[in-house]
Amino acid sequence: MHRLPGLVVALTLIAALPSPAEAQSDQEQAMTLYAQAAARYQSGEYDTAVVLLREAIRLHDQPPFHYNLARALQELGEYEEARQEYLRFLELAPETEQRARVEERVAQIDAQIEAARVAAEEEAARRAEQAEAERRAQAQLRPERRPETRGPEATPWILLGVSAAPLVAGVDRKSVV
Repeated sequence: MHRLPGLVVALTLIAALPSPAEAQSDQEQAMTLYAQAAARYQSGEYDTAVVLLREAIRLHDQPPFHYNLARALQELGEYEEARQEYLRFLELAPETEQRARVEERVAQIDAQIEAARVAAEEEAARRAEQAEAERRAQAQLRPERRPETRGPEATPWILLGVSAAPLVAGVDRKSVV
């Protein structure tokens, strides 16, 4: 799990921040986290940037936080979440000059999501075909088993034998009764 080291670093950074009672307001803390997230993003530590940005949003929700969170999520391949964050950005900043660019990113993500869905379906079909081919190959390797056929039912022969035994032995039926 590649996110664990970044998560530990991010949580350590958050814990090291001064409490609101110590000089920084929630807005100031959020801006500090935002700056730290930007540095982490630039260094390729996208998972840490995500944690820091989510904390910044919790403290002081601002449109740029969502935009940058979406970018970091997109870098991590978390396309559904990235899409939601881009849409949240557009919701919070409907008149943004970046609207066309963000809508283009959402369209790209939609295409990536669709491509991943198609690839998953194709992989599932390929595996099913492979399993069926293996099943057929195994069936050809096994000798064909024919169902066992049983001879005639024995019960009538037993009854006939029991009934005929006294006759064969010469026992008088009248003396037996």
